[in-house]
Amino acid sequence: MRCVRRFQLFGISESLFADRVGNWMERGTNPIMGVTAKDGVLSVRLVAKAATEQQAQELLAVRGAEFTERLGTLVFSEDESDPAQVLGTELIASGTSVTTAESCTGGALAQALTGVAGISEVFREGVVTYANRAKIERLGVDEEMLRAHGTVSGPVAQAMARGAAERAGADLALATTGVAGPGGGTRQKPVGLVWFGVHYRGQSTSLERRWPAVGRARIRRWATAQALIFGLRSLRGQPLD
Repeated sequence: MRCVRRFQLFGISESLFADRVGNWMERGTNPIMGVTAKDGVLSVRLVAKAATEQQAQELLAVRGAEFTERLGTLVFSEDESDPAQVLGTELIASGTSVTTAESCTGGALAQALTGVAGISEVFREGVVTYANRAKIERLGVDEEMLRAHGTVSGPVAQAMARGAAERAGADLALATTGVAGPGGGTRQKPVGLVWFGVHYRGQSTSLERRWPAVGRARIRRWATAQALIFGLRSLRGQPLD
């Protein structure tokens, strides 16, 4: 008898994942483990074989418990749903309203969330404040802050999220500002640097990610997925970083 269990992870490279799981990926292991990667999401598949379904399920239960203990909050789903589907479903179930304020992702974050069926119950609005003037006028970002810290910075990302939440009257706001490339990077702020703003129920923070300069489209996809994961962790009361 053969039984399958799946996990979705974000925020860990394939090489680091292999180090974490060790000999669980070796040939002949039962359950056997396979992994694929797309846009920063690792899809893990455990397949257990035994004489009966119950025995196979018991093998999966043991390894699954070990897996979630070892990988912790890197696991965001135990099915094949993507980050947008998981976050959207939990937002709807909890009645948590959401809004987005985007710069480097250019609306991809709002597009991902509005692709979830039923999201109109909780999605307030999404704004693409690409220019600094838009950040000032639409989100209330302080002009002096922009001059002092630059567009791609923690204070600006945090202010974007806070301003978006206040203007939309939303419980959760997600903001992105970064350098997607191929040009525009500096030594201090290279291509691949993205700052995220998260505002959840009156509390706001900013977080940084630095990815290699692997192409504009890819960085934007990674940033979109990362913003969704930050939203999901906020909703679940998990540490963001």
